[in-house]
Amino acid sequence: MSLSRTRLIGVFVVAGALAFATGSTAVAQPTAPPAKRTNSCTYKLLPKTAAKTLTVKTASANIRKLPGVGCQLLKTVPKGTKLNGTGGNAQVGTSHWQQTTAGWIASSQVH
Repeated sequence: MSLSRTRLIGVFVVAGALAFATGSTAVAQPTAPPAKRTNSCTYKLLPKTAAKTLTVKTASANIRKLPGVGCQLLKTVPKGTKLNGTGGNAQVGTSHWQQTTAGWIASSQVH
């Protein structure tokens, strides 16, 4: 066995012994899913909820391709518009968004 291979094996043996001696029980921990990023849209998908009808409660509301005010605007709808919610939810900063069959809408704009 070469000298460099012997040193490498020795390093692994020492590292394993140190981990054992210190009682290390390091286990890979699950991490939160990373935020999705598409162009200027960064958002975090949240658990789905039951699909329901959403009604616009403000004078008008923007429907976007993805959640977030920086995402592509698809259309603007007036107060009272009924939208079919899919149950999709997302968070952008501190704001929450709901997915509809028409696109994404800020939760603060509907009830």
